Amino acid sequence: MTGNDQKTILVVEDECSVRETVVRNLEFLGYRVLQARNGEEGLSISRQHEKSIDLVFTDAVMPRLSGPGMVDTLRKEKINTPVLYTTGYADTHGISREEQVLTKPYTTNELAAKIQEFIGTAQT
Repeated sequence: MTGNDQKTILVVEDECSVRETVVRNLEFLGYRVLQARNGEEGLSISRQHEKSIDLVFTDAVMPRLSGPGMVDTLRKEKINTPVLYTTGYADTHGISREEQVLTKPYTTNELAAKIQEFIGTAQT
């Protein structure tokens, strides 16, 4: 397959070291990765990205705009973008019961398996 078929994931995470690790691991797994430091930046990147985003992987609790707040806006603009939340808190902070959550800390294998449930394996 060509690079045009590569799956794109938007990673939204306010903790720099966590975001960098996730981005590095997803790129190693063959995904195209866009990254944002908070929900506001995630919205901006999503709006500017010309091609479709296959998955939004977002922290639930962030400054400026929470993951659920960002997703509410994204759903109004990009109806079918799947979302996978992550959080280290027991309280789900606005995530509905229907949403998928990957609890921190998680391994690269757990992340890869969860993402494959949503969008499949990356093709390069």
